[in-house]
Amino acid sequence: MRFFKKPKTWNDLFRYKYKTAPVSHEVQENINIFEKKYLHWDREGRMIRPSHEDIKIYNEFIGPVSKNKKILILGPTTELRDLIAGHKATVVVADISFKSIIRASKFLTKARTEDEIWIKSNWVDLPFGNGYFDVILGDCVVNQFSPGSEETRFLEIISKLCAPNGHLISRFIIQSPRLMPVSLGDAAAFLSKTAYLQKREKASMLANAALVYTSDGASRRYNIDLAQIALENLLREQGFRFQERSIVRGALRYLKESGLTSGQWWAPPLEKELIHLLEIRYTIVHKKHARDYPAAYCFPIMDCIPKQK
Repeated sequence: MRFFKKPKTWNDLFRYKYKTAPVSHEVQENINIFEKKYLHWDREGRMIRPSHEDIKIYNEFIGPVSKNKKILILGPTTELRDLIAGHKATVVVADISFKSIIRASKFLTKARTEDEIWIKSNWVDLPFGNGYFDVILGDCVVNQFSPGSEETRFLEIISKLCAPNGHLISRFIIQSPRLMPVSLGDAAAFLSKTAYLQKREKASMLANAALVYTSDGASRRYNIDLAQIALENLLREQGFRFQERSIVRGALRYLKESGLTSGQWWAPPLEKELIHLLEIRYTIVHKKHARDYPAAYCFPIMDCIPKQK
């Protein structure tokens, strides 16, 4: 892992030499998926990207940021980087892929790359001492780690990086029983009537609903193959309007274009499971969710303070 700050040109960045530990084939596939997403980050909709209301909640939880604060942003999420811009704090952006940071930076509207420190590193191997950061920001970061020891280790390491009165502020993903009784057909019909969503947003939301409905609750694994079969079966059913069939076809394309492979991605926990996982090491001081996209209650934003040992 190496630091990179204030590139004079993008070519300087590509010429910069850095070393990282080798990653597994599965991890590299995940990196490739995100690098592809950040090529067209502006095409991704609410739920994949923080929405306008999500960012308002982040801003509320962060509060005033003084000049001498140190802020870590896990991942190259442009909305979080823009949110911190102008605070004159020390801002570190950490991701396992410099390519993702570069590609995402194209969509910044307020943040300046020369004001950021970039680190190429796995989030569990960051080169900072205990209590270094005042604020750590992330968007759905816990879900990047498999259930069990990996997500537990991640949360433990992040808690140590936080200052004694520091904050971990992140959007999380949970599964909700409120979704389960609704059929995919009902979901497609509902989305077709939701005028404020863009076409790709509707497709991604239905695709994610299919993943939830076909996931294995015991192992918390998504099954991409079963999700596609469920959507294909839906297309064979009678009584759907053209708009609804169009959303189902879009959801199928979204899954196929995502690069996900069966058995590779894990499903989020139930809310009570997530709260239990967090409260082992953190005190949850604030919890709120947006209301400007369907099922936003499955993406709560929490402000967590590490417990002192």
